[in-house]
This record gives sequence, structure tokens and C-alpha cells, in this order.
Amino acid sequence: MPDVSRDSEELRVSVRYRSWLFEAFEERGVDPEALLVDVPYSREWMCDPHRTIDWDSYCQYNRNIENNFSDEEIIEMARTALRRPTHRVLALFARLFLTPRGTYDLGFDATTGVVPRTTPPLETSVLDINDRQLKIEVVGKRGRECPRAQCLLFVGLLMEIPRLMGHGPAEVEMRSIPGGAEYKVGYPVGGSFLLRLRRAATRLFTSRSAARELHDSLQEEYRALEQAMEDQRLTESALRASEARFKDLAESLPEGVFEIDLNSRVTYANQRAFEMFLYIEMTSSSRFL
Repeated sequence: MPDVSRDSEELRVSVRYRSWLFEAFEERGVDPEALLVDVPYSREWMCDPHRTIDWDSYCQYNRNIENNFSDEEIIEMARTALRRPTHRVLALFARLFLTPRGTYDLGFDATTGVVPRTTPPLETSVLDINDRQLKIEVVGKRGRECPRAQCLLFVGLLMEIPRLMGHGPAEVEMRSIPGGAEYKVGYPVGGSFLLRLRRAATRLFTSRSAARELHDSLQEEYRALEQAMEDQRLTESALRASEARFKDLAESLPEGVFEIDLNSRVTYANQRAFEMFLYIEMTSSSRFL
């Protein structure tokens, strides 16, 4: 077992989230033991998430990655990392609760990020360029150099982070700087899964509310129309009753009563009016001309 007492904590690197590389080597037909060339730790040690390794071994571990794969292959390996069991809890947390921007902070924030907490010899920073772009720097502390293979692995991880929220991959440009690398990241704007679910539920509720309001409005208009028809029926009934009373009154008068329209045509005459003008007696209905 390696002697870990000789290193201060700030020089030791956690192997948490790194065991997936053994699987990546196997999938590409490379002996996983190639990762451990000149590294004084066993595979069991490297796969124990509670273990740490010294900085020199960490750098050699990354050189072994670089010695076996091209830059493109290393980036592609990292793009599959977030879907592996070793990252499942971290990926699920990001998917449920974070936005793409928040997930970059989860990984690379200078004080709380996963990278500086698991790799203390490295320091990181996250700066916004605009609402869709940010700049991330990863450099070694106190003159140390972040291993190139690790810088390439970060490219793949940065590309894949938006996929956790159901978006497409980010656009990532890496530039070498003293001590490490600078990344310009263009990412899609969007919410976490739960936030998008809440928004979808809100839209559904709003559409249902709008449909309910339309239904209620139509019901009110229908009731208003029914009331108007009822009012018209009552008015017509009252008018007929009024006409009947008028006829009864007119027929009982000793004077002649008649009505004419705008064209001077006689439209009604009572019995006395017929007698006065020497008309032949007519039935009640026939007097309405």
C-alpha cells in the first residue's frame, strides 16, 4: 500500500469519479492496466471513491491516458462519462435541480466546485461572457501544470453538461494558458427538468383555465340569450293582452273608434265606427284589415 503520510492534503487528488476510465480503456480494446504504468497504486485503490493519490501519480496517470489515445478519442471518452454509474448521482442531481449554467458552477466554481474539491492542486474559475457564453479556467497552483489529458477530458465534460437537461451539446473552445487551459463555452439557455416540468404544468393549467373561462363565458352568453328570448315572449304576451283589452274597450264605446296607418289606410274600426260610416256589419276578426 502506498505511503500517504508524506503528502499534505492539498497535494493529494481524490480518485472519486475517475474509475470510469478503466471501463473506457476496456471498451476501446486497451488493457486497463495501461492506466497504471509507473503509478504506484492498484486498480482496487483507484476504484475506491474514498481514496486519494499523490500529485505526481495523478500526472503520470494522465500521461498514460495521453500515451494511449488521440486528443479526439480522449474528448470522446469524456463525453460518455456522465452516463456512467460513477457519475449517476451527480448527473441525476444536475438533471433535476440545475440549469446548464448552474451545472458548470457545480463542477468548476472556485470554492464549491467538484473539480477544485476533488483535485486541490488545481484552481478553477467561472466567468460569464454573456447570457449564453462563459469562460472557465483550470490551472495548477504554485507553478504546477494541469495535465494535458485532464484538460482534454474537461472539454468532453463541458460539451455534455447541457445534455443532462435535455439540450444539445455545448460548443467548447480550449486554449492553452500557463499552468492549464482556458475554455470558452457556448451553452443553450434552459431550466432544469423540474423547472421545465413546472413550466409545462403551468402552461397546461393556464390552457385549462382559459378553456374553463371560455366555457363559463359561453354559458353566461347562453343564459343571457335565454333571458332575452323569455323577455321577448313576455313582452309579446303582454302586447297581445293589451290589444285584447283595447278591443274590448273600443267595442263598448258609444263613439266610433278607428285606426289608420301612415298610408292613410284604415287598419281597425269598432262597431260604432262602421255604423257611423254606413258600413255593413263585419265580424270582429274581419275588422283588422
